[in-house]
Amino acid sequence: LDIFQTYCGMAHRFERFSWRSGQELLKKAKIEEVRPGRKLRVLRQEPTEKMPTLLLVHGSAASLTQYLPLAAALNETLGYGIVCYDWLGCGGSEKPDDWNAYAFDELLKDLIAIWQDLSWPGPYIVV
Repeated sequence: LDIFQTYCGMAHRFERFSWRSGQELLKKAKIEEVRPGRKLRVLRQEPTEKMPTLLLVHGSAASLTQYLPLAAALNETLGYGIVCYDWLGCGGSEKPDDWNAYAFDELLKDLIAIWQDLSWPGPYIVV
């Protein structure tokens, strides 16, 4: 019951957000070379003091754009840090012809590189 009451008390803070929210964040996403020869589109929004950072990871054949409404709401309203990126071959990231570039181990190394490059204090949570 307490969680429900807390949610009801906060719900009005999110009323201005819709599935179209966050489009302005797309302009802040940058192409970054996260590892040698691996250029990915990455969005980084710093948290307010003492808030955690969420690393939002999309599924196969998707894009960081699916997280823009959530990223906008959580960053602007609650102050969460947000980091999301397009996997290699997805969205605004490079799309190499070499199939080996898409091996699970390579994609995992990209995620680790982005995680290790976070420059503000944690905690960090992968979603």
